[in-house]
Amino acid sequence: MSRRRAILRGLAPCLAASLASIAYAQAPAKRLPAAPVPSKSLPVSGRVVRTFEATGIKRVILRAGDAERAEVKSVPGGRSITVSGMPQGGAVGYHPADPSWRETPASSWGLGFKTRSFGPTLVVSTENEIRYIHHDYRLGSLAISVPQGVEVIKENRELTGEGAPDLAPPAGR
Repeated sequence: MSRRRAILRGLAPCLAASLASIAYAQAPAKRLPAAPVPSKSLPVSGRVVRTFEATGIKRVILRAGDAERAEVKSVPGGRSITVSGMPQGGAVGYHPADPSWRETPASSWGLGFKTRSFGPTLVVSTENEIRYIHHDYRLGSLAISVPQGVEVIKENRELTGEGAPDLAPPAGR
């Protein structure tokens, strides 16, 4: 036992020095201000913008989850059609079994626009907009600019979990 005590007494200064250095390392440091946490509803990359040739187009049908709220601008002498929207949404409240799962920001979801021409009518539809249980990804603050004289028809589309664009022919117009 005396040999054991001698060893412990010899280790005591080392142990004390180790504990002191650990305690010193864990001492509260000066607190730095926390970095701002980005809002999940505000995209990092900004607006999604697409521009299309307007030659021969007399009517544009805009199909989106929030098409009725789109701002329409008529441009005298314009030669193109420009549509844009702000990626919004996320998967708030979704709790998967996979602990490494992270929510995809709306700006990285792949939201965009697709078109299909039907003679003088151009159908413009959002792509990858979804609304399914906890997942809600969409383009908000929609805006479309068209040459003067081009009619814009806004059609809200029902969002599901699919996200495919609605490029169906225009209904008997």
